[in-house]
Amino acid sequence: MTDYGRVLRIWDDAQRERLSGVAQTLGLETPLFTGFPTVHVAGTNGKGSVCAMVAAILMASGYRTGLFTSPHLYRENERILVDGTPILEEVLTAYLDEIYARYPDLRLFDGYLYAALRWYTRQKVAFGVMEAGVGGALDATNILLPQVTAIATIGMDHREILGDTLCEIALQKAGIAKPGVPMALYPRYPGEVERTIRDHCRRVGAPVLAYEPGELELRPGEDGCWRVDIRRPGLSLLDTRVSLMGRHQAYNAALAVLIAQALMEQGYGITPDAIREGLMAARHPGRLELIEQTPILLLDGAHNPEGAAALATAIRDAYPSKPLVLLTAMMSNKDASGVAAQLAPLADRVIATQVDAPRALDCQRLAAFYGEKAQAVSDPRAALSRARELCPQNGVLLVAGSLYLPHALGLG
Repeated sequence: MTDYGRVLRIWDDAQRERLSGVAQTLGLETPLFTGFPTVHVAGTNGKGSVCAMVAAILMASGYRTGLFTSPHLYRENERILVDGTPILEEVLTAYLDEIYARYPDLRLFDGYLYAALRWYTRQKVAFGVMEAGVGGALDATNILLPQVTAIATIGMDHREILGDTLCEIALQKAGIAKPGVPMALYPRYPGEVERTIRDHCRRVGAPVLAYEPGELELRPGEDGCWRVDIRRPGLSLLDTRVSLMGRHQAYNAALAVLIAQALMEQGYGITPDAIREGLMAARHPGRLELIEQTPILLLDGAHNPEGAAALATAIRDAYPSKPLVLLTAMMSNKDASGVAAQLAPLADRVIATQVDAPRALDCQRLAAFYGEKAQAVSDPRAALSRARELCPQNGVLLVAGSLYLPHALGLG
């Protein structure tokens, strides 16, 4: 595996200061958490879905599994699951009260991480599958010393924190790499992004896991869910259904399989049948989630251009000829114009609304990005009623633009 000294030597001054502070705040005896085996996943889009699939694979393998993701859709305890069950709300409140009594200025995400590690330890999980918050190098989750790391897609998000180019952002995400810990790579990075990640892993001493040409094939299914064929040395998975909808989720599934294979090679009791079962069983609320059938009501958390492009492709693949009404809200720090460029061509009508949050984008400004087909309705529930009126019974009502929106609509 690795040792503390090798990790500390690769951290720069900013990482040492930030992560040593996090470890001290969380009450760790060393700068790195090793209380139970973990998988650590960073990325711009898709990392939560990858984590959900890996957790499902581990549960199918008989491991008691903690899953830590963010943000939540409806209730904050959704962030911290054990075998699919959220942490008790009163326990989460007690853990947060405990840490904020000592550190009142602690970042909220760090407080959730503290609660997750406390709960998973108390619940005696065999594995923790941990999603990074923002970036990787300076994210609180980087105190983990995991069995495997992975990076999902890389896109232009959180530029004010992570950098102005894809390579700068990729380097921040690659900051989760640890000496001797395998790093699994998403199958479809731009060339310069993959080089940036590989170069960093080489400097750190993290072996890279990636698909070679011919090892991965994807095929669409009639139900909107894709099938994957994987032929790698030591692993063959043919005609495996991915429960999460969309081509992008098939690529996320391929990354989850790389992670699972890395764990298999470390001696963990994971079989091809368990991988297949996990991919078919995985659920991740708010990611092309089917809520109603007539008309079709879908929720998706796409909130940046790359996520919106993946969503648009999935909608075209699954519902190529259906009329579509888009109900959307966004945060003011997101690229609303870029998202609209991807989603506007899909929609026959658009209802723009806004959530009750400090950074919410004004619905009139949001509607302007969609032109004459858009209407602004400031109250989210009134906006949902209007969208339902506009959507024919044979149509699709798509809710997208912010993970805060489903709760505001009362859909949870």
